[in-house]
Amino acid sequence: MCGIWVSINFDNISEKHLSCISHRGPDSTKLLEVDGKIFFGFNRLSIIDLSNRSDQPMISSDKRYFIVFNGEIYNYKELRIELEKLGHKFKTEGDTEVLLKSFVHWGEECLHRLNGMFAFLVYDRVKREIFAARDRFGIKPLYFYQEGEKIAFASEIKQFVELRSFKKCINQNRALDFIAWRLFNHTNETMWRNVYQLRGGEKVIVNLDETDIEVKDNIFQWYNYKKLKNLPTQDISINDAALEFRNLFEKSARLRLRADVDIATALSGGIDSSSLCCVIDSISEKGQTTFSLRSRHPQYDEFEYAREIVNCIKTSADNEIYLEPTDIFTNIEELVWYTDEPFASTSIVAQSKLFSSISHKNFKVALNGQGADEVLGDYGEIRPFLNELVLRKKYINVIREMESRGQWPSLALHRYYKVFKYFISLLLSHSRSRCLAGNHPIDVYTSDFDCLRENPHNYLPQNLGLDVTHNFRDYNILLLMYTHLPMLLQYDDRTSMRYSVESRVPYLDYELVEFVLSLPPEMKIRNGLTKFILRESVRDILPAKIYHRKTKLGYGTAQSQWSIQSHRGDFEQRVISAAGAIPFLDNTKVKSKLHNIDSSLTSSLFWRIIIFDIWARKFSINVN
Repeated sequence: MCGIWVSINFDNISEKHLSCISHRGPDSTKLLEVDGKIFFGFNRLSIIDLSNRSDQPMISSDKRYFIVFNGEIYNYKELRIELEKLGHKFKTEGDTEVLLKSFVHWGEECLHRLNGMFAFLVYDRVKREIFAARDRFGIKPLYFYQEGEKIAFASEIKQFVELRSFKKCINQNRALDFIAWRLFNHTNETMWRNVYQLRGGEKVIVNLDETDIEVKDNIFQWYNYKKLKNLPTQDISINDAALEFRNLFEKSARLRLRADVDIATALSGGIDSSSLCCVIDSISEKGQTTFSLRSRHPQYDEFEYAREIVNCIKTSADNEIYLEPTDIFTNIEELVWYTDEPFASTSIVAQSKLFSSISHKNFKVALNGQGADEVLGDYGEIRPFLNELVLRKKYINVIREMESRGQWPSLALHRYYKVFKYFISLLLSHSRSRCLAGNHPIDVYTSDFDCLRENPHNYLPQNLGLDVTHNFRDYNILLLMYTHLPMLLQYDDRTSMRYSVESRVPYLDYELVEFVLSLPPEMKIRNGLTKFILRESVRDILPAKIYHRKTKLGYGTAQSQWSIQSHRGDFEQRVISAAGAIPFLDNTKVKSKLHNIDSSLTSSLFWRIIIFDIWARKFSINVN
C-alpha cells in the first residue's frame, strides 16, 4: 500500500507531489526522472519484503520498463512460481517484481491473472507508452489530470493541487449529485473540475508520441459488469453451495493474511466482520487483535455482539474505541483534507477513528468486512428479490419471506389476499420497470438544474441495461460497481491510509464475488435472513446469537440525535452558514427545511451540506 505519482511534460516537478501524501507511504520516498520530463514518484508503506530491494519506482533488468504500483498482489507467490518455470529470475521477495515481470511476459493480459487490489503504471521506453490499470472493483485509487500534452497520474487529488497551473474549481454536476442524491464515484468524473479517475476494472494506454491524445477518451474496461451479469446461474444444492463458499472464503482470507508485518481485524459484531474473525480463527494458529467501534448511544452500540466473537476466538487483545460528539466538527475539518472530496455522513469520521486506534497500536494492516453487503445483496431493499421470485413462479418462497418479515398476520385468507395484491401490483409495474428510488430531491436549490431532474440511482441501471427492479443479481451489480461500493471503498482507502494502515477486504476476492453472484437469489435471502449462504457456510464456527442476528449498523453514529437534540443550535448555524457560501443552494429554502429537521433524510442532507462547505473551504475551491 503506497502513494504514486507519474507526470509527463509538466515543469517544476518536485518531491512536493509526494510529500503531501507522505501518510500513504512513510517508509521511503523516491522521485525519478526518465527520458526527460517523465517523472515516476513513489511513497512506500512496507508490507511485503521489508528490504529496500522492493522500493519503487522499480526498473526491469534490461532498463526498458519502469513501474509504480499501489496495492497488493495476493497471489504473487503462485505467479512467481509460474514465471520461474518460464525462465524468469527474481532479486526480491516482494509482489512488485512479480507484477513487473508478469507485465513484461504477458503484457496487459496479466491483469486477468492477478488476485489483489491495485493501481499501477508501467512505462515502456521502447514503445514510448504508459500503461495504467486499476483493480476489478476499484479498491485502490488512480486519478489523472490533463492540460493538452501535459498529463499527470496520482493516488490522491491533492497531488495535482501542487501543479502551478492547476485551477481549484468544483465540478457542479457531480457536486449536485453528492448533495442531492448522496452519490459520487459513479462516473469517471470527480467533484474537482478536470480531474478524472480510472474506475474499477479500467485501463488506459498513453502513447507519448501522439500529440492530440485525450486520456479520458481512451479508457477501456478490462473487467466489467457484463461479465458478472452474464454468469450462468449455478445448479447446486444449498449444502454444496455453502461448502464452496466456505472454501473460497477461507482461500481469500489466507491470501490476505500474507504479510511481513502484524495484521489487525476490525470487528463490529455484524454478520460480516464476525464471520471473517471466525474464519481467520479457524485457519490461523495466531490469536487475533480485534478493534471495535463503540457508541455511548445504546441503539448504535454493537459491542454485545462483538463480545460474543471475542469470547469464542483466539485473541491477543481486543480494543474498544468511542467517537465523542464533542469533537465531531474538529474531526471533520481534519478528515476532509485526507479524503479530497466531501463524505456523506459522520460514519466516515467513526471509521477514521477506528483506523487511528489500529495505527496507534502499531499495526500496518487491517482486515475488515467491506463489500459483503453489496456482494450478498443486504442493503435493505427487498423488492428486486421478491419480484424475481414472483417472475420465476416461486410463490411459496415469496409468502415465506414476507411472513418471516412480519409484513402481515399469519391468517391464511388474509395472507393470500395480500400476496394476490402484490402479484397484481408487480404485473402492472413490470412493463414500465418501476424505479426503486424517487425522482425528486429535497428542494433547497436555486434552480432546476438538469442533474436534479432524475435520480442517478434510477437512470444508471437504465443506461447499463440492468433490471434492478426485477432481477436481484442486477441490483447487486449496481451496488457493487456503480453506486454504494465505489464510494465506500474510497472512504476505506482514505481513512485507513490517513494513518498509514493498509485495509484489506476479503469479501471482494473476485473468485468469491463471481461465485456468489452466480447463485440463485433464494440462497442469499431465506426465512427473513439476509446473507443466508454466508451464515450457512460458517454455521459450525459462528455463535448462534450472531447467526440469527437480523439488525445491522456498520459504522453507525448518532448524527440524527446530534443534529436534532444535543447539538442542534451549533448544527443549524453551520447549515445556514454553509448554504450561504454555496451558490447553488437557496438559503431561504434551507432555513425553511431546518424546521423539519426531525426527518432523518433532511438531517442527512444537511450533514452533506456542512461537510461539503468544510471541504470547499479547506481546499479554497472556487464553487461558482
